[in-house]
Amino acid sequence: MIKPTHLQTGAQKQKGVALAMALVVLVVLTILGISAMKSSTLELKMAAGIQDNTVAFQAAESGLAEAFRTVVLDPNQPVTTTYSPFAGVVATTETSFEGNSGVQSSTKPSSKVSYRHANFVQTSTAQTSGGAKVVIHQGVRQLVNN
Repeated sequence: MIKPTHLQTGAQKQKGVALAMALVVLVVLTILGISAMKSSTLELKMAAGIQDNTVAFQAAESGLAEAFRTVVLDPNQPVTTTYSPFAGVVATTETSFEGNSGVQSSTKPSSKVSYRHANFVQTSTAQTSGGAKVVIHQGVRQLVNN
């Protein structure tokens, strides 16, 4: 009987294929892992930036509220106030006179009172230690007797 010496079985042909497939799967999983890490790092930076901007906005709003509560509106003198509502955050509010608007009289016939509107602008600028900066403008109108 003649034995074929050159014929190989199917299992012998595929001996190195398992190793190659395992290496390909390992490379793909490594690439997916690195991509997920980069994505989560980027998301973390974005969330920190949003939080920093929110803190700056809240500080600017607080600076406006504090200036509105404490500043005496004077057409002859602009006023600058500094307020630190949170650690590492400073809000600077500038209040300046913009001009008067029309003179109006009381609607009651028995009253001789007339008044005008003094218009002011308040600008609050807040900056965080992380570098976020927010500027808010607000108009304020004051009734003044003539």
